[in-house]
Amino acid sequence: MNKFEPYMESVSDDPNKQHINLSEQAWEVIEFDRTAFSVTEEALSLSGFLNTIFENYLISIEDETEIRLPLPLFQKEFDREVEWIRQALGRKRLSEEIIDGLRREYVVRNQKCYGILSRGEGRKFRLNNAVLNALSSMQGSMVEEIFDKPGKYLSAFYEEYARMSFYDREELYFHAIISGLQDWINRQRSGEVYIAGKRFLVIPFCISGDRGQNYHYLAGMSKANEEQNYKPASFRISRISSIGLLTADAKRERKMMEKEFDSALKSKGIQFLLNDTARIRIRLDDIGKKMFNQQLHLRPVPEKRNGNVFEFVCTQMQAEYYFFKFGHHAEVLSPVSLRNLFSEKYQEAAGHYS
Repeated sequence: MNKFEPYMESVSDDPNKQHINLSEQAWEVIEFDRTAFSVTEEALSLSGFLNTIFENYLISIEDETEIRLPLPLFQKEFDREVEWIRQALGRKRLSEEIIDGLRREYVVRNQKCYGILSRGEGRKFRLNNAVLNALSSMQGSMVEEIFDKPGKYLSAFYEEYARMSFYDREELYFHAIISGLQDWINRQRSGEVYIAGKRFLVIPFCISGDRGQNYHYLAGMSKANEEQNYKPASFRISRISSIGLLTADAKRERKMMEKEFDSALKSKGIQFLLNDTARIRIRLDDIGKKMFNQQLHLRPVPEKRNGNVFEFVCTQMQAEYYFFKFGHHAEVLSPVSLRNLFSEKYQEAAGHYS
């Protein structure tokens, strides 16, 4: 066994078990994501989750032509540095030899950062064959130059994963589904999307995040069965359990529906494509206006403003999600249906404290 093959601790009789040591903050992120990325009520298994992240990272960089650094965030920082040098030299592209030299210099400069890992909690997980083979193939690579044991490399990798934004972590974990859906879009094909056991027929138009870059969505025209008409819809990527490509070419239908989809996306936002828009009037007091200026997530764009009264054209669901937390600092003036909804919910909540 070479020194970079996953090692087996003397207390274990399973060579596929790998020990990693992560900081408390990293474990908190991983535990959160195991639940957030599960399509059921149960958390994803630790081994399955960690293997998927690492596999998807390797897949995401396998088509890259430039020499890669072994950790995602360091690679992004290095890419920015290479781009700055390329522009400074006035070249369209740097040779592999130059990039390799820059990479090695970069590694030496950041060797200390690679080597320092927070001594937190140690856990073991089972490596699947794909990850086991990938680690074994790294003998003699730059990974081995920096990390003398796979456990150190994996610990550094998962620490970096935990430093990524939730949006980037979601993209990494769901890389396979996102890649499959993007292929549909590129080929202008239709497909089936399954969510909580329900089947939806979808002509996809784009994969995008919401304005705050919180979640990834598949957006397009959709219907639940053959008898219905297609209408604008969006699906949270993390809620999709599986996808299936249909043989039908959707170029003609896509062209016919493009204007309707673009209009809905512009007026409703990607999270609320399934809901109808309404003209909504909200009165805000001074604290409410301060909250409106500070809280950006799901905030609708005002179309008109007259003193303390703001007018929006958005879905009632968006207005509910955003303004309900304002409490008495926001009053729904219209429509009556939304005003009544707020009143009923506040009264129901107050009943728990009476």
